[in-house]
Amino acid sequence: MPSRIAFRRIFTVTTLGLLTACGGGGGGSDDGGSPQTPLSLDPNNYGSNPAPIRQVSDLDRSVGVYDDLTEIQTLVDDVEYALSSTAVGYSATASDYCSQEAGNLEIKEENTGPYSGRISYRFDDCQVAGYRETLWLDGTLVIEGSGDEVQGTIKETYAITGRIGADGAPLGINGTLTSRITERSYDDQSIEITSPAMEYLLRSKYVAIRDSRMSVAIKNDNFSLSMQSDLIGSAIGGFVTVTTPVTISGPLNGCPTQGHMKMTGDGVVEARYGQTTGTAAAVEILLNGSQVQNLEGCYDGLPMIGGDSEARVATAFSG
Repeated sequence: MPSRIAFRRIFTVTTLGLLTACGGGGGGSDDGGSPQTPLSLDPNNYGSNPAPIRQVSDLDRSVGVYDDLTEIQTLVDDVEYALSSTAVGYSATASDYCSQEAGNLEIKEENTGPYSGRISYRFDDCQVAGYRETLWLDGTLVIEGSGDEVQGTIKETYAITGRIGADGAPLGINGTLTSRITERSYDDQSIEITSPAMEYLLRSKYVAIRDSRMSVAIKNDNFSLSMQSDLIGSAIGGFVTVTTPVTISGPLNGCPTQGHMKMTGDGVVEARYGQTTGTAAAVEILLNGSQVQNLEGCYDGLPMIGGDSEARVATAFSG
């Protein structure tokens, strides 16, 4: 079964890279106004305010969301490494994870089969030992997995709060991510990621996805991607809704040959690819229904969709 690290990599690199590449603002999903999943860490009600899409320069601001999430993900990975490097065993109270007389962390692991199990972390005012900054954590993380040699499902549920640095700045990770991964062979792999809500707060930076579903597949050096999600962030001062009315697809080492990505808010920005443009252009960018750019090559703003796609997807699916 594919590792949860592979899932996290593809989620961070692919989802946020694509969601933030075009910028924009969100005015709700295309599902006819279904109730939105509530958020618990949102510091300034970003999830209720569409971010502006009024001029081309608005598109570039959204890159800040990707930068914020990259910083937050680095924190998550660093803490995971710090905890694993001091491991003394599971199914026990492992005080060695926390600095002396500074809280505790309980870790429990249950293996229910060769490809299934559950591991839980419970932080109790734990000052994480060996971390480069003073870092205190409270709350829980539960990881559940099941599957076989070809397919696997991984569910991660976070309910973590804490403080970081000498000033005790706030941090939080809250929500649920579920990934369904299939690896038939090295060149035939797919992943579907769903989340009702997943929130990250680090100091004054806030990033979240809401009512999110994304599917990515690679087969014989080609990829396809479809998604629907709200992306919320302090960097854009609100939220955007991202959909793919036409699945984006093409070669891993080149530009997409077809596809349509749409981001809707107080305005709408769209990217159409290859034959979906109806022209000879490789990419067509529209802002509020008017053509802004007609590009002969790949759009550099989309981290995964371009000349480096093959390396990015290979990294995403690696263990």
